[in-house]
Formats: sequence, structure tokens, C-alpha cells
Amino acid sequence: MAGDSHADLLEAVDLQRRSTGEQVADALREAIFDGRLAPGAHLREAALAEAFNVSRNTVRGAIQALDRDGLVTHRAHRGAFVTELEHDGIEDVYATRRLVELSALEEVPTADALLPLEDALSASRAAIDGGDYAAIRDADLEFHRAVAALRGSPRLSGLFAEMEAETRLSILLVGNVHPDPERLYSEHREIVDLLRAGDVEKARELLDRHLSDSEAVLLEALARRQADAA
Repeated sequence: MAGDSHADLLEAVDLQRRSTGEQVADALREAIFDGRLAPGAHLREAALAEAFNVSRNTVRGAIQALDRDGLVTHRAHRGAFVTELEHDGIEDVYATRRLVELSALEEVPTADALLPLEDALSASRAAIDGGDYAAIRDADLEFHRAVAALRGSPRLSGLFAEMEAETRLSILLVGNVHPDPERLYSEHREIVDLLRAGDVEKARELLDRHLSDSEAVLLEALARRQADAA
């Protein structure tokens, strides 16, 4: 029987959930997000292959995965570098995020649909109270990921996921620390309260302003960094 042969085949295959290349990519991604690999850092294949005790082909595949996330930029005849977001790049990331997140707030969500936002708020409150800045950052992104998911569109959520890596990269401009975590929490709380009350229009307005404020903070940080480097 065809079904039996398929079952036999699946039993015979030793499936490996995560390849070595994926593990290397994850390690590099984490090093970028926590600032150990700073924007502009040169990703040298030979050095990374030695550090991870893997082949250069494995490292090359991992770097290609980061390239697809927008975390790596290739420079002609020089190799791969951790992406340095410029003014236009930050504006483009936030323009895309507005497109995704605001379009997710077109209808009043159900109480169940708001549960992931409440979970993100709880995680944010705990992180702020504990002074865990990495967790504050993660809870912030978790909240906005949940907003994008309110539309119930896998493609919309996928588009947010594409922007998430570059958003994390841009947060490095402010030292991975949100300048005002309490305000962050308060605005997220208000957005959820407005949605629970059925006032989608005001929730959209607040979310739009919230994203614009975040963009402005990052652009100001970039301008300061560029001025210091001049």
C-alpha cells in the first residue's frame, strides 16, 4: 500500500530538526541583537568557521540566512558586514510597520484575539519591574507582533516578521534600552483598553503616534551617532 510505504520511509529517515547552519545563524543573530556583533562588524568566514568548529560552507550558508533577514550587507570585494541602518532604512522599516500594524486594526477584535496582547503586557510589566532591559525589548516586539496578527493574515504576519529583524537592529542605536519603558507600557495598555472598548479608530491613532515617536527616537539617536563620528 502507498500509505504503508510512506510510513516505512518516514520511519527510516533520521530527521534532524535544526541543521548546523541554522544553529550558527541563530548564534550570529543573537550576537547581533545583543550588541556583541555591532553594526558594521566584518563577518569573516574563516574566523567564524574556526570559532564554531564548522566548515566555511556552513558559515557561508548561515550568513546568507542573515542576509535574507536584512541583518547582513555584502560589500563588493570586501565580504559580509553586519548591516548599518541609515536614515532612509529606518524610515522604510517604520513605514512598512505602519502599513502592517495599522491595517490590522480595521475591525473590533474579539476578547480572545486580545489575549496575546495581554500576555505581552504582562511580560512587559514583569520585565520593567525586574529591570530586565532585554526582556522589555522582547515584550515590546511581542506586543507589536500580536497587533499584526489581529488581522488573521499569515502574509501580514509574515511581513511583520521580515521587519522584526531590522527593527531589532535599529534598537541597537539606543543601546538596546528603551528610553522610557513606563511610557511604552502605558501606551500599549491604552491601545488594548481602547480595543476592548471597541474604539478602533482611537486605537489606530494612538498606535500611529506610538510608532512615529519610536521612529523619531531612533532617528535622533542615529543623528547623534553620526555627529559623534564626524
